[in-house]
Amino acid sequence: MRTFSRLVGGARVDNIQLEELGNRHLHPATLYTVWADNFAVGQLFTGRKCNSNIISAALRELRRARQSIQAYPSPFTALPSTATIVVDHAKGQVSDLERCLQSLRHQNRPPDQIIVLDRSSNGASVKVAADSAGAEYLSAVSAGPCLGKNASIRAAVGDIIAFVEDTLVFQPSWLQRLIEAFDSGQIMAVTGLELPLGFGMEPQGVAGSRQVTRIFRRKDFSPEVIASIERSGAPIWEAGAGSSIAFRKDVFNVISFDEDLDHQTSEIAGTCDLWFRVASAGGTCRVEPTAVAIRDVQHVRRQVQAQVSGYVIALLSSPRVQRANSLKLRLPIVLAGRYVRKLRSRLAGATLSNLMVYDELLGFIRGVFARVAPWNRLGTRGADSVSFEPPPIIFGDAPLISVVIPAYNAAATIDATLRSIRFQTYKNLEILVVDDGSVDQTSEIVERHSRVDARVKLIRQNNRGLAAARNSAISLSNGELIAPVDADDLCHPEKLARQVSAFQKAGSMCGLVYGWSVTIDGTDNIQAEAWPYFFEGYVVRQLLAHNFIGNGSSPLMTRAAVVECGGYDTTLKEVGAERCEDLKLYLAIAERYDFAVVAAPLTGYRVTDGNLSSDINKMIRSHQIVVGEYARRYPEYRSDIRSGHITLAAHFVVRALHDRQFRIGLKALTGAMLYAPSTSVWVLSAFVISHLRRSVAAKFKRLQAQQGTPSKFPLVEDCTDVPAPERSQDL
Repeated sequence: MRTFSRLVGGARVDNIQLEELGNRHLHPATLYTVWADNFAVGQLFTGRKCNSNIISAALRELRRARQSIQAYPSPFTALPSTATIVVDHAKGQVSDLERCLQSLRHQNRPPDQIIVLDRSSNGASVKVAADSAGAEYLSAVSAGPCLGKNASIRAAVGDIIAFVEDTLVFQPSWLQRLIEAFDSGQIMAVTGLELPLGFGMEPQGVAGSRQVTRIFRRKDFSPEVIASIERSGAPIWEAGAGSSIAFRKDVFNVISFDEDLDHQTSEIAGTCDLWFRVASAGGTCRVEPTAVAIRDVQHVRRQVQAQVSGYVIALLSSPRVQRANSLKLRLPIVLAGRYVRKLRSRLAGATLSNLMVYDELLGFIRGVFARVAPWNRLGTRGADSVSFEPPPIIFGDAPLISVVIPAYNAAATIDATLRSIRFQTYKNLEILVVDDGSVDQTSEIVERHSRVDARVKLIRQNNRGLAAARNSAISLSNGELIAPVDADDLCHPEKLARQVSAFQKAGSMCGLVYGWSVTIDGTDNIQAEAWPYFFEGYVVRQLLAHNFIGNGSSPLMTRAAVVECGGYDTTLKEVGAERCEDLKLYLAIAERYDFAVVAAPLTGYRVTDGNLSSDINKMIRSHQIVVGEYARRYPEYRSDIRSGHITLAAHFVVRALHDRQFRIGLKALTGAMLYAPSTSVWVLSAFVISHLRRSVAAKFKRLQAQQGTPSKFPLVEDCTDVPAPERSQDL
């Protein structure tokens, strides 16, 4: 394995085998790429010091990453049978091209065609290098990258066409892994991993944390994810396409590289733009970290700048952003704020997320300047008229899902909840409703549904609490998968189908799949949009810092994981500290299994007025009990646990301000300040400001909706087999 001694962002770059990590002396201020079974599983940054706690945490996370990669499922459809590699040679040395072609010739799965796209002025020597490697030579002197790539597409014969830069050297398994990533008809594009640095990628963790480990995992970018990026600018550093990317050839029957982008400062602006457009049109774009390409350190800084500026140009050029004046004004400010925070973080010390911040910032400035400079302004591209119709979700097996609904005095909402479950597009369900000692008409409503749908079963018991009600239903269920749903929440019609599909894509290590949630009111109107989270794999650290799953109706879990972890803990109610039973189960599952996400709003989380003072007392006490055990077992996560406490308090501050209960809000704020004075100011202020901003946006949206139709949570309309009871007026 080659070792790089030069510096990247002030850090030495080196390689290490996973088996050596616990035994070998690690140098300070060094970025280690960790390898196992001939593929990279992650990176470790030692910083100024790397103690035993940090090493043990890194080992735990990296070993899980290795297991996850080994547990990838078999392809769902036939893989592409032929591959064309287009090597772009523009400004690099001919020696770089020769080295690149040499690595392509020694692939475990040889390419069927190699095209050298020569955009340089060294035609004769480039042609000699191409001929000696058995590659086809295509001259495109003075052509821009998009024009040249479009010309190479016409000469390509492969089922997939991979576009690579000549400064890359490819691992022997690169092409094989790239092809294997097209394991579904939904995958339209795949990009690999470029080392020694995953350019600009935020480590898998909470933004702003000083994490030392980055885990390499597959990431799929669907239309919902791209829409989220276009609204918020995040996660622009994880958005994929770089200098080694492959598309299905059929993609180019309806779409091509935008040659108007050839005049931009970034060589890969056109590639980034095409990646966005393919995903926006309905095709899934995948980042496959096992398809590894190596880049010399001397080229890293230039590539980081091109990567960031290319994505800024593509993002600000997107039709959705161009149509919304508010987005055109807000996005550059949001992105600038992100880089200012990263710069401030770098001044406090180097971390994985800020090693290349100076080059990222320069790339960001170039990208924005390319969009706003009067003499370099791009035309406003209208929305592409093409769309990729995704193939229907096909399951190798359709496992039985047990939907578990605890209900206590839920007559006002249980009808809508049952309708949202019964009319799921995924049909292999059993629906168990536990009437936990209700004194209203909850049981009667459930029985009406059970008379027309045999999948609905009513279970009655004395009032024992939420956790006990869920456990009762789980003990009587038969499903391979468990879907808890609260009796006042709603599920998107495709929620369970998409979560089952995510399980099958994630492999056997996955124990829980979650989705995003929107906030709804008593009449099913959306009050706040989903907050996008992308945490996957080993997520104990992230859960301790913040319960990103959000509510009890979001996840779909395997029965094996729930049973192994003992179900929901009923002892918290016994000590008067219930409300965190969900979090405790999620943490227990996260220790043993991977998590996966469906990056789309799948759950309507209903927010109603309640006893906020009681919420604060019970939630804080419950949270302290649950995470206190983890603080003792994982001392390296103590700072994340501290952030979790403060974030919880910030949630109550925001909620109290929203409900005009200022005394309670002051109580939560004071408690957080006393708990951790040194860190609570930044965490609280960032949390409160972001949520207040979302509240203002939601209020503005509601004012707009008053003149039209309010935005309702999507439900199946044709579900009238049970007459809906009148809603309670005090909901």
